[in-house]
Amino acid sequence: MAFEEREKRILRYGSPLFSYKNPALTSNSSWVLDYETMIPQSQKYLPFNFLSVINNGEGDIEIWFDDNEENKKTIPANTIMTFENLWFRKLRIVNISINTISQNKIEFTAQRLPISDEYARTTEIPIIQKLRLLFGGSV
Repeated sequence: MAFEEREKRILRYGSPLFSYKNPALTSNSSWVLDYETMIPQSQKYLPFNFLSVINNGEGDIEIWFDDNEENKKTIPANTIMTFENLWFRKLRIVNISINTISQNKIEFTAQRLPISDEYARTTEIPIIQKLRLLFGGSV
């Protein structure tokens, strides 16, 4: 019962925000941000479908969603980017520049977004099951 109540809350309001900053990354090195092990309190909200990246680092990075190189995005230095409806549990961050990126220069903030009309139209997750849970089976 507690699981269903939490699922309803997540569908209506989303999850809390979970933020993490990078370790130092030398040129062409990578690091994995695994939310399940590095931020244990995030486990009950996984997978996430929203990510904000603030790259104040000295170089460009790539982010591989769920450690999958085929699902990667490039974040230039000194930019802020957000991504929605890309489901993930962990991120591989790759320093693709020739510079070393100092510790705590890049902030990653993840969340499970609340359900919305737009989300319901664009997601590939079986939405009817989620709506039944949200509205008590009357969809």
